[in-house]
Amino acid sequence: MFLKNPRHLNPKPSGRCRARVAPCPSQELAMSSSFKLAVLTALMMSFVMSLFFAGLFTFVAFGPTPQWLGAWAKGLGLGWPLGFALAMLIGQPVRALALRLSGGSGKG
Repeated sequence: MFLKNPRHLNPKPSGRCRARVAPCPSQELAMSSSFKLAVLTALMMSFVMSLFFAGLFTFVAFGPTPQWLGAWAKGLGLGWPLGFALAMLIGQPVRALALRLSGGSGKG
C-alpha cells in the first residue's frame, strides 16, 4: 500500500505539486524570477560599488587631474566584472547569514 500511494512523497498536501521528483511549473517560474532578481541585484550593486570605490581610490592616488578620469575608467572596467562575480558567489550565503543574525524570516 505504501508504494501505491503517491502521497508518501509529500505527506502534507498544500495545494502544490506533491511529488518532489520535478519542480512544479510555478516553482520553476519562481526560481527563474528569483535568479533574475539575484543577477540584476548583483549587476547593479557591483556597478555602483565599483564606480564609487574606483573613483574614490584613483582620486586619492591622482588628484583631480585628467589622468584620474582615465584611471577611474580603467578601475571601473576591471572592478565591475570582479565585483559582479564575487557578488554572485557570496550573495546567497551572506544573505542567509544576515537573516540568521537579524532573526528575520526573509519574507517581506
